[in-house]
Amino acid sequence: MTVFAYQHSFNWDNLGAGRDGLQRIKKGMSPELKRELDTLDLARSQVHTWTTLAAWTWLQRLREPEPTAAALESEPDGADLPWPANTRQRLAKVIRLWHRDLLAAQADEVRERLRREAEAKRELAARLTPEDLIETATNGIVWQPRPEVCRVILVPTQAMSPWSTHEHVRDAVLFTFPIAEPIDPLERMQRLACVLSDRSRLAALRLLAERSLTLQELADQLGVRKSTMHHHLAQLRAAGLLRVPYGTKTYSLRREPLRELGGALKNFGRES
Repeated sequence: MTVFAYQHSFNWDNLGAGRDGLQRIKKGMSPELKRELDTLDLARSQVHTWTTLAAWTWLQRLREPEPTAAALESEPDGADLPWPANTRQRLAKVIRLWHRDLLAAQADEVRERLRREAEAKRELAARLTPEDLIETATNGIVWQPRPEVCRVILVPTQAMSPWSTHEHVRDAVLFTFPIAEPIDPLERMQRLACVLSDRSRLAALRLLAERSLTLQELADQLGVRKSTMHHHLAQLRAAGLLRVPYGTKTYSLRREPLRELGGALKNFGRES
């Protein structure tokens, strides 16, 4: 998922890691890795390469980079992946180089963060309906059961915050979702207030309280560029203030964080 984020660098301003995170990746990459990524042409495959691989690793129950790269090289033609053998070999090489250059030094720390986040969501699963769990984990994706989908898999990632991705895997749908940062209630109030301090974002929320709108419709209504509106939506999404039905690109207001803020302000300064 970090490779996916890197190759969509035009979106880094809307990711939690920001442009600084992108620059850290670029500085850590070896010339060999840069060359492999620059010359790896996957435009004709008509699939989202790295999210497809993320789903495939779940299907194969692969957890570590080296076994994943080896399995990718040995995958038979025409099985679950759309690429020929030479492309799969190059993808395996990218995985090994990316791990060597950028992930190996912090692998244990990252693995532990992902494990804790997965465990936290398992605990939530005992208290929430599957639909509410998906909406909570993905920061607002509204899921309704579908006859062709037997399972929904939630996989934490630290690469794409605040966005979630999804990929079909046979009879399942795999969502990646951002790791929730542990913050105290006062800091949460401050962050939400900061998001709400922008007049364009407030205007967008007012519109979304009345009806669902797409990114382009919001930009047109507010008279801003589409890229500017995308940045605002990223901020609102990170704050948990947006709902988007699965399979659509329409947004509506998610009121729960506003209720939480209202309750916190009402009780602010009171002794427990």
